[in-house]
Amino acid sequence: MAVTSVLFLGCMFLIKVAKESIGAAQSLVDKMNAQIIAESTVEAFKFLGATGAFGPNKLVSSFGDDIGMKNEFLLDGTVVEVGKNTRVQALDAAAKLNVWGCSPAQVAKMVEILTEDDSRGSEIQDCLFDWFDPDDLARLNGAESYYYQTEKGALFGPRNYHAPQCIDEFSLVKGLDDPRVWAKLRNRLILAPGVMPNLNTVDKITLRAVLGINEDTADSLLAVRKANDFLNIFDAGAAAGINVADLIDYCSVVSAGVINLTVETASGNARETVRLLASFKPTPEAPFVVLEATY
Repeated sequence: MAVTSVLFLGCMFLIKVAKESIGAAQSLVDKMNAQIIAESTVEAFKFLGATGAFGPNKLVSSFGDDIGMKNEFLLDGTVVEVGKNTRVQALDAAAKLNVWGCSPAQVAKMVEILTEDDSRGSEIQDCLFDWFDPDDLARLNGAESYYYQTEKGALFGPRNYHAPQCIDEFSLVKGLDDPRVWAKLRNRLILAPGVMPNLNTVDKITLRAVLGINEDTADSLLAVRKANDFLNIFDAGAAAGINVADLIDYCSVVSAGVINLTVETASGNARETVRLLASFKPTPEAPFVVLEATY
């Protein structure tokens, strides 16, 4: 009887180990399958980006159906289902404020909108001007070396050059160093040299920040954009009271060809997400360049 019990317990243990091994193997298979699907989808999008055409607010290619993708991807962050359990989101980099080239006034306006606090703008604008200008003379509401190194006790001072090294550099600037402000602002910024805000892919908040307009005016412009599938720079300039010759210096109405791509896929219990920032401006060496990638 005792021997039978020991054998029974031994068999139960082996069955348990076998089940756990099978479960672990299946999880590994699901994980590998999710990775393969996600990376294959990214490669397919690279092909479409390199061979297709970027319009004001979309990527169009005649090869999409041939490779299990779509022939058209909106570049405003719309999520598209591709195949089974795979979602693709393509966002024009020009839908965000570029920290290389954006004006302090645009950033200040965006913070005012995001925080619903109109009192923050003048300080943030002056502090950004002081961060980038080459002198050490603080503006009325600004901050130079004395504030950062003496009052704040930091080991850094303003850059004194208009070329930030990364998005998070902005979080060091007085007024933007408030974690609550930075949490709202960070994902609306991008570092992509040569990219100007695209009026046909920005959302309402960014449109208001770029043009310096109120909510009602932004709603009117977005209604025009939706009705015509395009917002021209003349309508935008007229609504904002900005001369078109000035407006074209800091915004655009076409895609930059630089895309924030997010691919999410599932296989069994496994989930995989790939994020990519890629420039599809062809060079003599390559049809596209991956600027950032997170796998």
